[in-house]
Amino acid sequence: MPDRPTPPELLLALWDLRPEVAVANQRFIDGYYSDAVRVAAEAYVARVRDIARASGVDTASTSTARPMIDKMFGRQGQDDAPFAWNARSSGNEQSENLGLSDLARGMVSALRNPYSHGYERAMPARKALLWLGFISVMHEELDGAGPVAAGGG
Repeated sequence: MPDRPTPPELLLALWDLRPEVAVANQRFIDGYYSDAVRVAAEAYVARVRDIARASGVDTASTSTARPMIDKMFGRQGQDDAPFAWNARSSGNEQSENLGLSDLARGMVSALRNPYSHGYERAMPARKALLWLGFISVMHEELDGAGPVAAGGG
């Protein structure tokens, strides 16, 4: 019996993506793979912006996504960022914090920005599913992020 492609609905169900990413499911099922990734990446940025606003972080001066990520989590490991992915109490946690910040910035630069501004590059289903999984993991990491205590670092 020849291998048959797995239906997109089954692929999505097997991955059990976060609800914030599941907003893109119908776009994926309909075959709009790059658009599904765009929708999921935009949902991530919206969630970060909501968390920032709820936490009193001024995002008014950051009209675009990447500067808003920078304002929330800092750049290049700076210690004065209002939010962190962990307590940053060891070298390993500081490294993880920097890496997750870089991943969030990279996702915005590579996925959210181009596809939100008319980039028309086709994306195969498998790659889109992998990106959706990545965005889902970034939401999981965001669950553990929190405000940095005054004077903390």
